[in-house]
Amino acid sequence: MSGKKSMNKINTFHIGPQKSGTTWLYSALIEHEDVISSPKDSIHYMNIFYHKGEGWFHRHFKSFDKKVILDPTPSYIRHESVPGRIYKYNPKAKIMLTARNPLERAFSHYWHEKKKDRFNFTFDEIFKNYDLFTNWIEPGMYAMHYNRFLEFFPKEQIKILFFEDLNDNPKRFLEEVCEFCEINSSFMPSVIDRKINKAGAFKSNKKRQREQQLLNMPFSRFFYQVKNKIIPNDYREKLEDVSREVKNEVIDVLHEDICEFELITGRDLSKWKEKF
Repeated sequence: MSGKKSMNKINTFHIGPQKSGTTWLYSALIEHEDVISSPKDSIHYMNIFYHKGEGWFHRHFKSFDKKVILDPTPSYIRHESVPGRIYKYNPKAKIMLTARNPLERAFSHYWHEKKKDRFNFTFDEIFKNYDLFTNWIEPGMYAMHYNRFLEFFPKEQIKILFFEDLNDNPKRFLEEVCEFCEINSSFMPSVIDRKINKAGAFKSNKKRQREQQLLNMPFSRFFYQVKNKIIPNDYREKLEDVSREVKNEVIDVLHEDICEFELITGRDLSKWKEKF
């Protein structure tokens, strides 16, 4: 890819999945002089808002005069129609996929939503509720998703990245991305040594509202004294809290896909297959 983008088309897509360094990469790339992207790191045109048309899609970009015009929507990896839609839109588009240990990614994805008090499910329920399974486990079936994009795009247009590489050497990780996008790889963003969108403690607005209601009731002083014992302000769940049986079953479910992904990438992913 060289020069300005032809035909005013978005030419680079980071398809995710969530909780694999996607927000960090977006934050880094928007500082690059050769990159332009949307004001936020999720447009969702190719999955949720496809019916709105290309005009709506293009309005997310201030201009089309950069070498890389980036759509950074990490949920694209999860929608079966996305590969064909991107190909129909721009068959020369470059695709980036970031892989992370799928069990760790699934739990991080779960906690990212849970800490906002959006649901009361536990991670142990993923095999009891199919919606939970599709939300947290299926995004980590990287070989399956890669092969769906390979039906439309040649290997040369698809870049597989690893979250572990980002943690180990963010500078080299970003260099790989820039080399793939054919832009200046000596670029150094302000976020190079920062953690972006990392897992944090429980931060529920509903909790604060409930506390305020209770503080206005009789015995409020007693409640104030014990409230942090009910839901501590620094409360957070960890993968270690998940039952060993569930974690091992997740690994069993993903084992075949991990083995295929090893063949695709030529990378040793034995740690992803280790049982507890």
